[in-house]
This record gives sequence, structure tokens and C-alpha cells, in this order.
Amino acid sequence: IVKINGKAVEGLGLEKAVDEMRGKPGSKVTLTLLRPHSNVPLQLTLTRAIIKVQSVRFQMIAPDYGYLRISQFQDNTGTAVQNAVKQLENDANDKLKGLILDLRNNPGGVLQAGVETADAFLDTGLIVYTKGRTANSAMRFRAHGPDLLLHNAPLVVLINGGTASAAEIVTGALKDNGRALVLGSRSFGKGSVQSVIPLDNGGALKLTTALYYTPAGCSIQGQGIVPNVAVVPSNPEERKIDSVLLKESELPGMLQAQDPCQKIKPQVEIPEPPLSAKAAENATASEGPNLATDFVLRKALEILEGQPVDTLQNGKTVKQVIPLPVYRGGDKKPENKVKAA
Repeated sequence: IVKINGKAVEGLGLEKAVDEMRGKPGSKVTLTLLRPHSNVPLQLTLTRAIIKVQSVRFQMIAPDYGYLRISQFQDNTGTAVQNAVKQLENDANDKLKGLILDLRNNPGGVLQAGVETADAFLDTGLIVYTKGRTANSAMRFRAHGPDLLLHNAPLVVLINGGTASAAEIVTGALKDNGRALVLGSRSFGKGSVQSVIPLDNGGALKLTTALYYTPAGCSIQGQGIVPNVAVVPSNPEERKIDSVLLKESELPGMLQAQDPCQKIKPQVEIPEPPLSAKAAENATASEGPNLATDFVLRKALEILEGQPVDTLQNGKTVKQVIPLPVYRGGDKKPENKVKAA
């Protein structure tokens, strides 16, 4: 975006640029765009509106295997997830063999919606708890059960560096309770609780008052969720790019939580081949799941189907069938010794 209503954005700053674009629903704003591989500016006039994002999308990705994508957690996401899985079960004639839950680049959102989503796949056990300096900062969220949605069918959760906050809570709950296999790369690491204190002058003070912990006692803050199966780019350049992507731990003033989970490593690593230029273009243009261009999604389906996949062992590529967790329910107490789940 190079101009907003004819005004150049260079030097304007992100906050002021956003203010210029925002306005009353029904009013108009003209944007001048400059796109890659084109020297001709494109001018568009948009009608402002309140945009409601559809947070849950789903479809059958293979016979008897479902795909569920949550882009963010809104007030109605928990209910939408239940309805989506029920529809997938119906499409599979109540014989759904597995489900892929895609939380990649999900920035979080409403905590209660995340709790409801995790609860939909658990029949018992702890989902998340908080701990701070004072007793009143402690909260515990538990699953109510029963797990009626998938009838204990296997579940694979996809995460990456853009998976944050409530999405990390869902991932941690499903991983620590042995309900799902987590595939991808380490999540963002946003695991702090903020409290807003009203002030007499009409303003407010926002303080971080507690931290979120997964059922196994692992703090999300600053370190994120470590996947069971890590997808590692085979190209050194891509590995370097992946390592410098922004994480919560790199933000100024980041709170570091001390806990016994910092040394947890993935159980398995899968090498990701370099993406060709054409495949990258198709992946960018594609809407919805695409097994042809989405390597991580393709591996998730192969793992669900019990197919052997390439894994890294002692610097060599070895084909291996990755076992899926067998969910038996039950609670995991935070005081128990944490292992690389």
C-alpha cells in the first residue's frame, strides 16, 4: 500500500496508516497498491465494513480422514468446532479414521473458546492452569467429557512459529493428555495473563499477573510448545530463515518462566525438501488445504494412515512409521516429573 486516499504512506508509520484506513462502516477509502512484478500502481476504492472472520473451516481431505482449520479463537469457535467435527463424522458415515487440526499461524484469541475446543476432544483431565505471585491469580480449567466427537480416533495437530496464545493452550492440552500428536515447528511462546486495572481518570493500567501452564506443568511463556514431530528444512538457507523468525522470547521485556520443560526436544525429525518456485507460487495462491503443495499437511495424513515417512536419524534419512498416541483419558498432575511427551 503506497497511498491512502491519495496520501503517501512513506514515513507515516503503521499505527497512523491503520487509523487512516479505518472509518465508519459504509464509508469509503481509496488505496493505491504496488504489487510485485508490476510497475503500474493499482487503485481500489473499498467500502468499509465490520469484518467477521470465519474462524473454522473443514473438509474431508481423504476417504475417512478429516481436516479442520482454526484461524483464530472467537466467542463461537468452540461450538463451531463441535459442529464441524460432527459434520465430518457424518460425511464419513460415523467411521472417521482420523482428524488433522491445523493451528498454524493461529494468533489465539478468546481463552474460553480455546478451552472449549480442547474440551471437545478430551473426556477428562486438566486443560490449562495459571500461576502468579498471589493466590487469586491461580485458575484451573478442566475437561468435562465425554469425548463424543471423534470416539478416540487419532488426532494430529499442526503448529508453527505463528501459533500463539490460546492456540498454544489447545495444543499443550491435547499433547500433554496424550490425545494428539503435534507436528510442525516450535510455537510462538505467548503464555502470559494480563489484568486490566481501571484508573480514576478514565484510563487503565494493564499488568501481566500470571503465566499459563500446560497439564504437564510446562510454561508456554517464552518457549512455546515443542512438537512431537519436528519438520526441519533440509536447505541450510531455509533453516536459517526459520531460526530468525520472531518469537515471544525475542521481544523486549519478555518474562522468562523457569520450569523443567526447557530441555524437551522433539521425538522425531522429518526433513522438508526445498520448495520449488512454482510450488511456492501455487501454495501462495491456493485457498484451503492442498496436499500437493503443503508438505506438512501431506506428512500429517501419511502419519495418520500409518504410512512410513522419511525421518532424520544420526544424519541419515530413514523410513519410519511414527506411532500415534493412544488416548486413555485421565489427569496429569503438574507436580509429576515432566518428560518429552
